Formats: sequence, structure tokens, C-alpha cells
Amino acid sequence: MNISTDILWALGILALGVCFEVMRITWYLVSTKRLVNVAQKFEQRNPSAALRIVFIGDSVGCSTGASHERYSIPGRLGADFPDAHIENLSEGKMRLSRAVRLLQEVCAKKSAPFDIVILLVGGMNIVACTPLWLVRRTLEKAVALSKECGRTTVLIGPNNTGGVPLYRFPVSNFYALRAREFDILYRNIAKENGVQYVSLFEEHEEVSSGRYVFSPDKTHPNDEGYGIWYTKIKEIITAALEKL
Repeated sequence: MNISTDILWALGILALGVCFEVMRITWYLVSTKRLVNVAQKFEQRNPSAALRIVFIGDSVGCSTGASHERYSIPGRLGADFPDAHIENLSEGKMRLSRAVRLLQEVCAKKSAPFDIVILLVGGMNIVACTPLWLVRRTLEKAVALSKECGRTTVLIGPNNTGGVPLYRFPVSNFYALRAREFDILYRNIAKENGVQYVSLFEEHEEVSSGRYVFSPDKTHPNDEGYGIWYTKIKEIITAALEKL
């Protein structure tokens, strides 16, 4: 067997591996679409409430992966603050640019300001490889708008996309790098703008799967995963409320 044949064999095996990985990811993305279609986002409408909260997020805010919307982040928030008015403007696959447009609409209504604006958007921007300079510009706009329509803002950064079970080397490494850059960027923007920040980034998401588990699509958290995230978020929200 000559060198050229060895190279052809190696390329063939590599091609088969790439095809298999594409098919595997596609299969789980179909599962994600099914979960998104059946997910019901949690809201708690009480316009006369003393505490007003608006939640703007992507599929995570829509309860994707949870067995019921009460186990999602907004749902758990409603359980802890049963008398609060909670509007949930989350949308599946939302990117930062869409969040900006929604915030512009909220500000344009000129209704009573919200006490807390919760932003949990950016995961899709990691996957879509949105340039960091554009992420910074769009996120700064979103944060500025949130401060116009709310007394305080809680900014929640994306989790480690590269650490979820769906992705394997080298894609996992690439997305982990992107997620790490996003975490640093979000943290800096929060500090620069004087808003609260919650980091969901973990260096080794999958390693900690004994306590942190995923839904069948291997991307979104299930009930237990949402519970772990909410524990981090609740601490910051509680602290923010004490300062109002």
C-alpha cells in the first residue's frame, strides 16, 4: 500500500466520521425542535401587583426541556414571588438583536416601569458565531434599554455551550472558547453599566452531570438543571430587590 492510498483511506475515514457527527447532531436538533414546539412559557399576570418583573430570554425562558413550565426559571420565580406580576417575553431561538427590538417595544408603551428586567439571551449568538464586536454593541444597547424600562436589571450570561453533551471535539472546544469569551464580555458590560450579573458558565458542564442533567436533546437542562441555574439567579434577584 503506497502513501497516496494511505492518505485516501485516512480521508475516507475522516469523511465518514464527519458525516456521522453531522447526522448525530441533526438528530438531536430535531429533538430540540420538538421540545421547543411543546414548551409552554410561564407567566404570572397581576397588573396591580407591587412587584413587577419582565423576563426576556431565548428557549430557556420558554421552559424548553422542563417537564412543566413551573420548573423553568420564570416558573420558579413565580413560586417564590406569588404576588408579583411576571411578564415573559421569551421566544425560542431569540438572539440579542431580537431582544433589543422587544425592549424598544416595552419602552415605547410608557407603562409603569418594571422593578426588575431579567435578560437571558445570547446562547444562539454563540452557536451562530456572531462576531464579538457585534455582540458587545447589541448587548450594550439591550442593557441601556433595560435601564430605561426597569428600576434594576439582572443580566444572565449563557452557559458553556461547548460543555453540553450534544457537542464533541473539536466543535465542543470551539463553542467552549466562544462561551468563555461571552462570559467575560457579559461580566464586563454588566460592571460598566452598573447592573447585576449572573454567570451560568461552568468550565466542565458535562463533567458535573452527576448533579447537573440535560433534557433528551442533550442541549437544554431538565427540571434538575433548571433548579441549579435558578439557585444562582434567585440569590442575585433577592439581593437586587433588597436595594429597591
